[in-house]
Amino acid sequence: MGSAERPENLEGFGYDYYVLNEAGIILKKKGLWDNTIYPMIKNARGKIIGTPKGKTDANNESGKTKYFELSEKSKTNKHFAEYVYTVYDSPEYTPEQIENIKESVPSYIWNQEYLAQFVDVYEGSLLSPEDVRYYEHINIEDFDKIYMHSDTTHT
Repeated sequence: MGSAERPENLEGFGYDYYVLNEAGIILKKKGLWDNTIYPMIKNARGKIIGTPKGKTDANNESGKTKYFELSEKSKTNKHFAEYVYTVYDSPEYTPEQIENIKESVPSYIWNQEYLAQFVDVYEGSLLSPEDVRYYEHINIEDFDKIYMHSDTTHT
């Protein structure tokens, strides 16, 4: 077992089997797949598991996230296969729960987290007009200080 937190600890082995969990997050690390993982799995079988986390990556030569590239590769390369499971495939949710979630979250979250689609949150704008229903207008002048939060999983 190894961790993508310290990729250098994964190097120097020839793996027979691999599992990459949270691939949408770990494959955003520049060079992790090309320089560390792929060279050591040439004869290996494995699974790349995770929720897609965007399609575009300005730090990658292709302009695409590595996970999205691998997803695309599965459509033309016989050595790759893609299986997509959505919330509808889970026995853990009732139809009522699914409908409640769908009505409660912004569309990009629904598409990415529950339908397992590659969604670029930053295409155009962060929020679609339909997502505005989740936010309450406030007067910015009513505050002495304003803090901003950034979700680093979307870098």
